[in-house]
Amino acid sequence: LDFRRGGGTGGFHHSLDASPAAHRARVTFDTMISADRQQLEAEIKKQTHEIREKELDVFEDNFAVLATTSSFLTGLGFKGLTMVPVWGGNSGSDDTQTQIEVLETVFYSLLSISIGFNMLTLCSSTWCMIFGPGLAIRGPEGSMSRAVEGMYVERKWALRFYGCGLFFLVFGGIVLAWLKFGSKADTDKDD
Repeated sequence: LDFRRGGGTGGFHHSLDASPAAHRARVTFDTMISADRQQLEAEIKKQTHEIREKELDVFEDNFAVLATTSSFLTGLGFKGLTMVPVWGGNSGSDDTQTQIEVLETVFYSLLSISIGFNMLTLCSSTWCMIFGPGLAIRGPEGSMSRAVEGMYVERKWALRFYGCGLFFLVFGGIVLAWLKFGSKADTDKDD
């Protein structure tokens, strides 16, 4: 068998079967395989794009829920900062007054930290809801995957910020309960 480069056609041919009809059949077969491969690659690319688009929608929904919830928690934190405290009794001893002042400082500090983390969650979520789909739609080739992967990373951070904000808000509520009910329990013990 003698394989040699065919002149002008760009294909290989067998020296025993050099008829033009056999060459056309071989070129047609190669063209069909190439066309089938291109069609398969296009279909895989289309399905991958559809899956990424669904992932993008899920991330957008996740960020919308995080943004809404963190804005509500931020509002609760600001409400706690602006409330006028009226604790059990202001006529207690100096130790009791000092304890109340320390607890108030801890309460306001916890609420301030909670507001900060919830604002970080809100900003991160809003940023991703605006710029993630924009990159996916208007970006260069492969930007859909890049946007989805970026939103995946940002969602991790947004969830961490949200968890920290919720943690500090809950502990702020515990300190508030201690301030309100602890001082009443102390005055009830004295009676």
